[in-house]
Amino acid sequence: MKLAPVWKHRAIDAQLTRDVALGISRPVEIAQILVGRGFDSIEKTKDFLSQGLDQLRSPYELAGVDQASEKIASHILQGDLIFIHGDFDADGITSAALFDVFLHSVGAKVHSFVPNRLVEGHGISIRSIEMALEKDAKLFVTCDCGSSDLDQIQALRKHGVEVIITDHHQIPNGFDPNVILVNPQNQELDQAWRELSGVGVVFVVIMAVRKALREKGYFTDQIPEPNLKELLDIVALGTIADMAPLTGQNRTLVVNGLKQLATTVSPGITAMMEKSGLDAKSTFSSSDVGFRLAPRINAAARLGYSEQALELLRSKDLGRVFEISDQVERWNHQRKQILDQMMNVADSQAKAQIQSGNACVWIASKDFHPGLVGLLAQKLSKTYHAPAFIFTLDGEVAKGSARCSGAAFHLVRALEACSEHLHAFGGHREAGGCSLPAEKLDIFQKDFFQYIALHEMSQQKQIEIDASPGFQYIHEQFLAYLHELGPFGIGNPEPVFFAKTQIVGQAREVGSNHLKMNVMDSSEKVMGAMGFNMWQEYCQLGRPSTLEILFFPEYNVYRGRREIYLRLLGIRV
Repeated sequence: MKLAPVWKHRAIDAQLTRDVALGISRPVEIAQILVGRGFDSIEKTKDFLSQGLDQLRSPYELAGVDQASEKIASHILQGDLIFIHGDFDADGITSAALFDVFLHSVGAKVHSFVPNRLVEGHGISIRSIEMALEKDAKLFVTCDCGSSDLDQIQALRKHGVEVIITDHHQIPNGFDPNVILVNPQNQELDQAWRELSGVGVVFVVIMAVRKALREKGYFTDQIPEPNLKELLDIVALGTIADMAPLTGQNRTLVVNGLKQLATTVSPGITAMMEKSGLDAKSTFSSSDVGFRLAPRINAAARLGYSEQALELLRSKDLGRVFEISDQVERWNHQRKQILDQMMNVADSQAKAQIQSGNACVWIASKDFHPGLVGLLAQKLSKTYHAPAFIFTLDGEVAKGSARCSGAAFHLVRALEACSEHLHAFGGHREAGGCSLPAEKLDIFQKDFFQYIALHEMSQQKQIEIDASPGFQYIHEQFLAYLHELGPFGIGNPEPVFFAKTQIVGQAREVGSNHLKMNVMDSSEKVMGAMGFNMWQEYCQLGRPSTLEILFFPEYNVYRGRREIYLRLLGIRV
């Protein structure tokens, strides 16, 4: 039986908090958040809040960038065709698009390519090698992939094609030291650029390429030097979509990328923003990107249209861009429909498994769309607050995606512990996947459940509370200060606030299992609150009239009216 999470206030130095609050001219609650997360001086907090592009480190601090930039610059000067190979997820597509847009802006000859998710696997494929040779490419550059493709790299080199690998995934033993590799996995944990996504790696490389071209006197009135700031919206899109840590250099890139969205020069991003209702905004959050823009790129890729998603981001043909954006909307709608159908099939099974005490939702079907099993796992994991592993069966092979947000165990380590059953596996702490013989699913399930049960039982989940602001202090200026602490995501989670409240009127269910109510704290200010998927939880507590709540304040916009409400993160009596 799972233990209920412990709510724990962060331990902070009260005097230091007051000093920081005065030093940065912010409320004590904002200073509490910063001090509680390790910003233990006024200087550190000011650096965190400023996040100007001048805080970016030298690109040459990323191993391999100096050789890669000189090689790319030399091929540009020689007029050689450069073949860009991305991956089929949002990070890989934005990476390829970023390289393509930059190389075209400096007059280079370039062909960019991303594989079809439903036809080709990750990494360099035979098809891409054949395309590069047919087009007489002299340089083959990967982004967000390639570190494990040792045989394919050698095949390209045997045909006289130079290869540069830019990636951020694990580097296997035996990587050829004669091949230029730009991968932050080569960095020490405390070094600059260590947590870059694939698109972040590409941005660092093109920073150095531009410098190399500048030093060679390449830029003229006919070929002006590009402003790389204009490309940061693509960087933010890929970084957020890949759930990279939003700390350090990533945070600087994303903060400035979100600012760039307000004046984007990308026709594709403009089209997606208009379709998603973001075109009139002057400030953007990681949620805007993560829940509105990124899903549109992913929807196309997951349904087998990754090349069109790439074209949307790199094309300057407005007619073609808006044609693709219309298609993307249809694919996104189709993705939702298919996912809803899969959820209808899986939900009853998941509910029964959780009620019977299963450590993890575990469902396999030959009818599940292979491009959407990860999204289904994510949805089930959030709904049932448990790890979820969803498999699609294709003949004798099972391919699965897992999600385990907030779990006490590390997903990839769990897969490593069971790797004797697997063909391949990979991922991050909270998201991953694998493939294995279908006949081994049962024994894999047994070992996987044993692993996670051991770790879940040995570690009780704790929710750390950042501050307890009175409702009278939660206003527009307070939300503006909160926005400065973002973007929120992996490594920089949303602050968690606590309050003791009384329910005003009646709490009610809206939609399917959502809790909506008005609450009042000791200041006697009343605020609206919404707890997504919390109605049943509230009923199980006996529908009390008083509640202790965890929350995050944000805006709700309805029919042109903007109000602050509390998004509930937890409730208890």
